[in-house]
Amino acid sequence: MGHLVTALSDMHVRSVTHHAFRQIAAKPVRQFRRPADLPGDEIRHLARFERTVRRLQAERLRRVDRHACERFLGRHPKERAAHVQHQPHRKRRRRARVQVARERDTNLGPPVVDATGRNIYSNPRPFSAFGVAQVTESAGRSLYRGFTTAFNVRRNRVTADVYYTRSWNYSYDDVERGFTSVRYADVNNIVSEYNYSNIDEPHQLLVNGNYTLPMGLAVGTVMRFTSGRPFNATAGSDLNRDGANTDRPIVDGVMLLRNAFRNTGFKDVSLRLQKDFALPSSAAKISVIVDFFNLFNFDNVQLAGAALNYGAGTAIQNGAVVSLPPPAAFGQLKNAQGDYFRYNTAGDPFQAQVGVRIQF
Repeated sequence: MGHLVTALSDMHVRSVTHHAFRQIAAKPVRQFRRPADLPGDEIRHLARFERTVRRLQAERLRRVDRHACERFLGRHPKERAAHVQHQPHRKRRRRARVQVARERDTNLGPPVVDATGRNIYSNPRPFSAFGVAQVTESAGRSLYRGFTTAFNVRRNRVTADVYYTRSWNYSYDDVERGFTSVRYADVNNIVSEYNYSNIDEPHQLLVNGNYTLPMGLAVGTVMRFTSGRPFNATAGSDLNRDGANTDRPIVDGVMLLRNAFRNTGFKDVSLRLQKDFALPSSAAKISVIVDFFNLFNFDNVQLAGAALNYGAGTAIQNGAVVSLPPPAAFGQLKNAQGDYFRYNTAGDPFQAQVGVRIQF
């Protein structure tokens, strides 16, 4: 049988749907004798198309990919735009490798490992006339995994939304811009930098709701509760002599990972009260609004400053390797008297505001 040309409209059909192709594959080949039965763009080689249909029927295939479509279309120049779009019932997620930029010092001599297990860069720099020679490279990596579940309520007077997210956020470096110095602890131990990201919050709960009362009164609330973000324990001085004060403590012969400790969590409950007044002989209305932020005055104090200084962790004293405990202030929000250390970062206290809005 010769070529059979389908009737085309002014605009070429750009895709062949999976459903239409399955219907064609399910019919006997002898039924394909009319142009209306042929899907997609102009099909010039019916014999090739018929062989493909017979093969699909014989193999009982129910999933058609783009390559199978190209085989029966024959890769005609006008037919290359046609393709089969298949959407599986279950969505598959792809993980993309994200390269993160970071700084690296390339002007360091070979290190010497001391008795504590720390690399000491006491050898002269290869280019002694220069100090730190920084190179910006896209060699880092970040990875985010998480899932979110939601609960929504919609009623005449009530709307409410509850969202919970469980996530894992890893990275080599969290510097997105302003590359001015190295951030790693040891250039020959970059693997210890890959850990929880600075913005990792494993658990997040968000609740918002609105309730409309009679007489134009409405109440709304927003509540947010999150886990504490990680923080990086530092040694407090340049122990490995690489010119960067980014060293971390060594415990039991191993340098601690970056962001190995957790800060305090975050809690907030805010409330809004609104009363609407209709103006007489007009469609306009006046709304009086009262907002309460951090209604229960949660402290939300975050560790900072001296609370992040762990110390060396291990040191050499009188020729012997000695384990050093962290300072008493490490990881502490309050002193022995129950007062907050002033170098920590305080959260926003309870606040309230009143506003008036006119709608016309």
